[in-house]
Amino acid sequence: MNKFHLNSVKLINKAKEIFNKTSPMLRMDNLGAAGWVDDWVLMQNDRRTLMPFSCWVDEPQHPKFDLAKAFILEEMNRNHGHGRKRAQSMYAFRALELLNKPLPDIEQADLNNLTQAFDEKGYDRSGSSSFWGWCIEKKITPASLNMPKPIENRDRSPEEWQENRDKKLLADEQVAAIGVVYNELYSEEGLVKYGFKKYPIEYLSVAFCTLGISTPSRVNNEIFCLPNQMVKTHKDDDGNEVHSLFWKGSKNHPDNRTHLLDSMKDNVEHILEVLEPESLPAKILSCFMTNPSQSLNDMIIAYPEYNYKIEDYPKLDLKNQTNIFHLGLILGLYEEEPVVPVVGKGNVLIKVHSLRRWKNFKYLSEVKNYDLIGYDYAIMKTYLGIVKSWNLKSHLDKCKPYLYGDDETTTLFK
Repeated sequence: MNKFHLNSVKLINKAKEIFNKTSPMLRMDNLGAAGWVDDWVLMQNDRRTLMPFSCWVDEPQHPKFDLAKAFILEEMNRNHGHGRKRAQSMYAFRALELLNKPLPDIEQADLNNLTQAFDEKGYDRSGSSSFWGWCIEKKITPASLNMPKPIENRDRSPEEWQENRDKKLLADEQVAAIGVVYNELYSEEGLVKYGFKKYPIEYLSVAFCTLGISTPSRVNNEIFCLPNQMVKTHKDDDGNEVHSLFWKGSKNHPDNRTHLLDSMKDNVEHILEVLEPESLPAKILSCFMTNPSQSLNDMIIAYPEYNYKIEDYPKLDLKNQTNIFHLGLILGLYEEEPVVPVVGKGNVLIKVHSLRRWKNFKYLSEVKNYDLIGYDYAIMKTYLGIVKSWNLKSHLDKCKPYLYGDDETTTLFK
């Protein structure tokens, strides 16, 4: 066994040890942490990078792909984009599949054949530099070899530039379709007939499309970074009106004004007027989660413009540290106040079916932060919108490890 083989074995063993300790990847079906032989999902910065090894190669569980997984684990913490990480991972797997011998034994002829095989199959080579650079750095392959390189296949001619630019523009039919849906949903009649609370996905989709048409440079996830504001208008040196939004982008430039198409100004302004009050509860919840030690009074002071339902829940503690469920109550997120199974004396006014396992309940606003909560499917009602009434028990069984751990009781803080 040569030194390249020894380095390879050490690298794989170390990667497996770290993987088993930290479980850094998720399963594709979202059912917990992925194993070494599973397809992987990397979650970073609230974004999923899918790595479906079984779609890239045959028999992805084969030990010959262990080096590719070790490479992925080292590269995942680098400051690379979602697309680049995926391209690097795909290249590593496909390269190891197409090579006709173990990686530490390769010669120049093997690399030449590998490049030819990639081209014949039409495989992307954009991740090659990172993978082979890593192999040389880790002393898995000789540094004297001429490693495969990515293909530079971009046509930089003016005609190609114009063609690529035109591809990014929406067709007239698509713009017309967005306009029809916009007029249906965002008109006065549409807001009454449909409403954001019933159709949030539809309203947000049209909003994103409208903002994208108005300022194509901001299409993508930067729309989520748009702060609360209205459209700004000023006159340029020639006396023309210019409309813009202050919109912090990924590069964090100090001058973050984003210009809007003049014809879209009114549409964008109307969308902001509609979405701002509708999105405010989510902003308040997000603010609370950045510092869960805050009280209800702290949140009310931070966002005084919201119409809190304080009068409906007189038993809530406004001064001391609160929890996300009580915050949800005063935000009006529950159609009706949930009842919670408690240890000890309950509210005698709450009617309990004679066949129920748990007998003592309180309304959510009556439960203190550290009151013991029993194991009953009624607790699932506190998780707004994620469970159906007819399936509460099934959801409770699945969520028990997260809500109760190994105990039969929990608290609002836990």
